[in-house]
Amino acid sequence: MDSDLRTLRERLAEISDLHRSMGVLFWDQKVTMPPGGHPARAEALSTLSRIAHEKFVDDEIGALLERLRPLEESLEFDSDDASLVRVTRRDWEKQHRVPTELRAEMTRAAAQGLGSELWTILATAAAQVALLAALWLALSLALPRPAVRWTALVPGALLFAGGFQAFSLAVTLYFAPRAARASTLYGSLGVALVLLASLFLVGRLAVTAAELNATLWERRAQRRRPNAPPP
Repeated sequence: MDSDLRTLRERLAEISDLHRSMGVLFWDQKVTMPPGGHPARAEALSTLSRIAHEKFVDDEIGALLERLRPLEESLEFDSDDASLVRVTRRDWEKQHRVPTELRAEMTRAAAQGLGSELWTILATAAAQVALLAALWLALSLALPRPAVRWTALVPGALLFAGGFQAFSLAVTLYFAPRAARASTLYGSLGVALVLLASLFLVGRLAVTAAELNATLWERRAQRRRPNAPPP
């Protein structure tokens, strides 16, 4: 039985290595791969998934599990070896009902979905930038201002919208974890400081966008009056 248990561990280690390789490929596809490489990566992942599934549902593993049943029953329920055999048998029985080609096709579909996910994220970000720019334009047109066309306000609107999106991403990836730590260390005072800093940065971005529009408007006005002194 010791040899059977050792053989089972070796087989499971090989299958685990295949799944680890698939995890690295999935991560690389989601983080660094250009969109054009998704179809080929999906095929590679599908192949690895098929090999791993075939190895796991192999009849020899089923025979090993049956030969190890007496060992499982002789050990404590929570022992490592008994748990290994019991959990592996449960997974083997479940996976044995799934056709290998179906498992490979499911992996291929999941990998291909990652390719469209990137474009979904980009499209969502572009829509949010457009909405923020439209809101900025509407607010700018509603406030007292010189007689300028709405097109003169577009640069500032785009700067504010793009900067706000970048700031939102920075908050999600950088500031949010630190806000949680600040809450643990300093209580509500730390959260208030982080909130005030965020409001200051957003306000500074709005002022910069307005200054950009004012500067561009003054330069256009100066070009129309070449003999006038600079503003």
